[in-house]
Amino acid sequence: MIVDNTNNNELGSHRLILRSIGTRNKSSLLISDIDMPKKNITSFVELTIALKESDRIIGTCGLIKKKEFDEIGCYYALFPEFQGNGYAIEALRLLFDYAFNSLNLTRIKADVPDGNIRAWKVAERSGMTYYGNIKNESYSKQIMVFSITRDNFKNQVG
Repeated sequence: MIVDNTNNNELGSHRLILRSIGTRNKSSLLISDIDMPKKNITSFVELTIALKESDRIIGTCGLIKKKEFDEIGCYYALFPEFQGNGYAIEALRLLFDYAFNSLNLTRIKADVPDGNIRAWKVAERSGMTYYGNIKNESYSKQIMVFSITRDNFKNQVG
């Protein structure tokens, strides 16, 4: 599977392609660079983020489903040298487009550790709404909760 925004002018500058690493269940779960408890995850879709012009992989993003929640969560991470260029925002918007239009999801959330300014700016700039902080036993900090619905996403892209 390739998620590409070439034919969707509303989604961005056409700099990125998202490619499937796979859809996995908890028995084969491997996310080495994401800070989250792995034992409660039942499934996920993991994608690489690649520059369209060079095909260079610059990060990862994806969707996860945790046992204790009905909601689907998203995550995103870029190699440090590619941060601050809007790539994470563009990748999330591609991910949302795929999730809402191909997977028919209705809501996606993001849990951001309190104090991670870059991560919450990415969530906001990708169109997500901040709903407040929660205490999570798996983290030593409060978690900022962001969410976006299919309807809100469609209203943003026109």
